[in-house]
Amino acid sequence: MKKLSILVLTMIFVLGLSMLGCKSDKIKIGVVLPDASEERWANQDGAFFIKELDALGAGYEYEILFSEGDES
Repeated sequence: MKKLSILVLTMIFVLGLSMLGCKSDKIKIGVVLPDASEERWANQDGAFFIKELDALGAGYEYEILFSEGDES
């Protein structure tokens, strides 16, 4: 779990840096979690991402979605 969190936050950071050249006012971040009906994804990991993404500050806009088991 810890490795997954570090990997995702690293990806967010790298994407954020790559977006610095864009002319948008905010950097947009998308997080896709597997299934909203499972306790882990909806409450534990979802809450973790909300907390961490809110901590980034006003220059970021994010959306957390659930794939509902769709692998594509």
